[in-house]
Amino acid sequence: MKTKFLLFLSLFIISFQIKAQYCTPNPTSVDGTGITNVTMGTINNTTVAETDNYGDYSSQITDVNQGLQTSFSISYDTGAGYTYETKIWIDWNNDFDFDDTDEEVYSGTTDGNSLTTLSGFFAVPASAVLGNHRLRVGGQDNGPVTPCYNDSYGTFEDYTINVVIPTCAPPAATTSVTPNCTSSQYFVEVNVTNLGSGTPSITDGTTTWPVTATGNVQVGPFAFNTPTTLTLQHGNNATCNVIMGTYNYVACPPANDDCANAILLTVGTTYNDYITDGTNLEASDSTETITTCNGLSGGDIWYKVIVPASGSITIETGDTTTAQTGFDSVIAIYSGACGSLTHIDCDDDSGPSSYSLKSVTNQTPGATLYIRVFEYANDVLGDIGISAYDVPLSTTSFDNTNFSAYPNPVKDVLNLSYTSNISKVAICNLLGQEMFKKDINASQSQIDISSLTNGAYFVKVEVDNLVKTIKIIKTN
Repeated sequence: MKTKFLLFLSLFIISFQIKAQYCTPNPTSVDGTGITNVTMGTINNTTVAETDNYGDYSSQITDVNQGLQTSFSISYDTGAGYTYETKIWIDWNNDFDFDDTDEEVYSGTTDGNSLTTLSGFFAVPASAVLGNHRLRVGGQDNGPVTPCYNDSYGTFEDYTINVVIPTCAPPAATTSVTPNCTSSQYFVEVNVTNLGSGTPSITDGTTTWPVTATGNVQVGPFAFNTPTTLTLQHGNNATCNVIMGTYNYVACPPANDDCANAILLTVGTTYNDYITDGTNLEASDSTETITTCNGLSGGDIWYKVIVPASGSITIETGDTTTAQTGFDSVIAIYSGACGSLTHIDCDDDSGPSSYSLKSVTNQTPGATLYIRVFEYANDVLGDIGISAYDVPLSTTSFDNTNFSAYPNPVKDVLNLSYTSNISKVAICNLLGQEMFKKDINASQSQIDISSLTNGAYFVKVEVDNLVKTIKIIKTN
């Protein structure tokens, strides 16, 4: 009976040994030659396309330090150039798989160039068991990359790491980013909590900041939207250098990021009179009343306007004052007070191109209206121009008795005359969009409007800084 038991046990152990092996990735294709080099510690392995696009180089071993970081680089040749999602797995518990939650140690994606290199680091847990562990690196461009990948367009390689006890104690720190909105710069606040066994310092690869004691070290400044990688150096042994990470601060939120800080628009008589520039860069979502127009996905900015005596106002978005093309805007107009706004109306694309244009009437003169502006779907960041205007029908400061404009309705030529020189004439449609503009500098003028389509227009006649606005009808 004892002999049978021992025989059964031996067969079980042999069977387990046969079955206990790592899965073999089997990508059916690869772009270019896939992974061409892996460098990590003492491993520097340059390869060509492998059979079944998998290379078992587990005989190549490099030491990694328990509780410290290990840097690496992975180079690709993807032929015509494709993005490859890339991961590194390590079998920390040596159970012949990479399924445990802590065994994916790196994830990144190549930039799409034909020849490209991913560089980074992974942390070796302080609890990592000493000795050898299988490491697998893999990439693909046709679906989620998994350690046992067997779909198309992939590339995989295996190596071995040997966890050893480090010969130095690394410094330690926590970090936070502090912006300076006035100067468009940011600082990284490094709170050093342990000096380690060396003489630490902080570097971005160009500048070095000394560390003389535990506590805060302000590193910078760096320009907005400039990523900076910082390393906490041991000072005596590079093995114990700590890559703290890559930091960035894109921009400060706009000043008019919320309703309470809405920017006041000056009311003109055309869009071009008083254009105000704005940006949705780093704008956040408001908690104000929702709009009935589609496309609100966060990132709104706010303006306000005082309703003129006419009770009517037009809000329009467009190019900036520097003629920069703005984003695909949506506007919503509200009455009331911030925190308890009432939605009046909204518009997406009634203006030229993808700009917004909305006129509201019968508003209370002197009341404040709030305008919410956002980019449709909030997937494009950039600048925008916005203007508020009201086209008056007449002016009391103009000598109407000595002014004539005929015929009206008019077919081709509008005749204008006044007792003094007319400096300029502009014609706008009922939306306030300028259709025609001309310098006159004469007491009489004939304005050719034959190119205008039939309909109603406002004609603005300027004399000595006084403006007379009349309404005409263009006919055939």
